[in-house]
Order: sequence, then structure tokens, then C-alpha cells
Amino acid sequence: MDVNFYDAMNDVLGRRRYDRLMGRNWSPWETIDNALDALPSPPPVQMNRTMGIAPLGTIFILVGSVIVLVVIIVLVLNYLNNRVVKEYDLSDIFEELAQRNYTVQELIHLSQTAKDKRLAIRYRYIAALLSLNERDIINISPSATNATILRELKDSPFSSLSSAFSHTVDVFHLSWFGFKDITDQGFFDFANSVNTLIAGGEKIEAV
Repeated sequence: MDVNFYDAMNDVLGRRRYDRLMGRNWSPWETIDNALDALPSPPPVQMNRTMGIAPLGTIFILVGSVIVLVVIIVLVLNYLNNRVVKEYDLSDIFEELAQRNYTVQELIHLSQTAKDKRLAIRYRYIAALLSLNERDIINISPSATNATILRELKDSPFSSLSSAFSHTVDVFHLSWFGFKDITDQGFFDFANSVNTLIAGGEKIEAV
């Protein structure tokens, strides 16, 4: 015969009423415990190890797949971002160089007296390009991009400058096109990279 919780509770309470009449101790918590004990025990469950491992393995596979997917997305976004940074159109800068007869020292002076750090970075970046072009290390043209210039450097006798140029490009694009705030230390490192390019590989301190 099936026994539910309410029947078991009533049975225990009935016995407890008899206990009170006989002067025995009684507490409500004991009543609940007894009622639960009176319920029939569930039949033992035979665990199938194969069935238990399969869902666990599936969970690990799903979690691993999600992690791999997230890593792939991050790598793809990082690659696309770097490609945009490296290949951004420089025609406006080259047009400015053609219209205004800048010298490298004038550009450095404009950078030093610029109203904000973003403009200062732009002038120093142009100074680096002009210096490399004047010494025939690179050949800048309206159709050039940072990627093509970087390839020129890597394939030239001045390949040691490619690291400094890459760093200069990254900071310039983060600041000028990305409107990112560059720290004082970041600007100092950027200026040193520009000076390295202007000096043709000889490291000099930022000014």
C-alpha cells in the first residue's frame, strides 16, 4: 500500500497524541522526522557508468568549443584591427607634405608647440616619414600605405628600422584615428621611436 506524506504525518500525530496522554515527551521536530521516516524508501538506483560519463564528456566538449570559438573571434578581430591600422590611407598626409614645404626640424618644432598630444603625435609621425623619404630609405607616394612602407623597410638595408616604424605607426593610428589617450610614457616611447627613424637607426633621446 502506498503511503504519502500526509498519511504518514497523520499517523505520527495520532501516535503523538497517545504519547501525550501517557505523559511521554513530545516535540514538533521529532514529529516531522518521524513522518519523513514513515515514508517508503525509494528503490535503489543503478547508475550506468556509461550514461554518467557521456553527459559529462558532452559538457566538456561544449565548454571547450565555446572557448575555442571565443579565442578565434578575438584573434580575427585583432587581425582585422591591425590590418586597418597598418593599411590606412595616407593620402591626406602626403598631400599636406606636397602643399607645404616642411622640413623635419619644422615638424618636430610643430610637435613641441602643438596644442594637444594628439596633434603632437601627428607632426612627429609626418617628420619620420619625411626623414625616411629624404634619405631614399622609403619612397612615399599618394597610393602608399603603412603596410607597403613597412614592407619596403623590411626588404631594405635598413630593415633594423622596421620595429621602430611599426611602433610609430601603431601609436599614431591609436591616437589620430582611434582617438585613444596616450600616456606620457607612451608619448615618450613614441618620440624615441621617431627619433630612431630620423637618426637612421642610431638611438637618441626624445626631445
